[in-house]
Amino acid sequence: MAGKCTNVLLALFLSLLFALSPQKLTHAEQVTFKGPPIEPSAFKKKKAKAQGIELKAAPGREITGYLFKPAGAGKSSTAVILSSIHGINKSHLAWAELLKAQGLASLVVDGKTTNPEEVLHFLGAQDFVDQHKLLLMGFSVGGRKALKALQKQDQGMFRAGIIFYANCDPSKKMTAPALVLLGGKDAFVSVEKCRELAADENLSLVVYEEATHFFDDPAYRRNKSVTEKPPLFDNNHYDPEAHVDALARVRGFLERQF
Repeated sequence: MAGKCTNVLLALFLSLLFALSPQKLTHAEQVTFKGPPIEPSAFKKKKAKAQGIELKAAPGREITGYLFKPAGAGKSSTAVILSSIHGINKSHLAWAELLKAQGLASLVVDGKTTNPEEVLHFLGAQDFVDQHKLLLMGFSVGGRKALKALQKQDQGMFRAGIIFYANCDPSKKMTAPALVLLGGKDAFVSVEKCRELAADENLSLVVYEEATHFFDDPAYRRNKSVTEKPPLFDNNHYDPEAHVDALARVRGFLERQF
């Protein structure tokens, strides 16, 4: 009973954060950094060499995100959070705030335009990051990128992953434990393929049968006026019960993995 009350309060807390601008969120710092150098392709190098030219790597592209750090000095477990296709919104920042309350630092970036490797290049140079305790979290297209990274990493850079409403590829094995949460009525995701992938012992799948895409985002409450509707609102809505349960499962997963 106490645990359920805690999760309801957390859901209320996250909803209240929607009244704040990103800059006013506790310990949210907007940061801009460079990704890793961009190497020219082998074909371009060969073509340039034939002309007596040596191509060098171009500077990495500029990336902007929101950085959350828990109170206290020392190194922290750190999450890379990849947003959904429409960019960073208050829901993603609210999840970062929850992770901060759990003792994790987070860097939230645009999941459509940014890859996990680009963020790792920046975090690898930060003193506050415990490089052995990295979490990869993603939503929608950002979740698909996160899941793909967790299936292909060969050096175990990420200790674990948390994925919201993303398509799964059951043909590849997981390289780290992952929690996948999605809606049974999500028109953008193949629930069956995720159920196939759930045969992998490293993956824990939770399907909220009546939920849709964006089920954890209060911006998708059904009482929205026409002018307030977020993208893809008509067929996707906030599910408070699924949100509360997801809060509990994420907190439990973090406690087990970190």
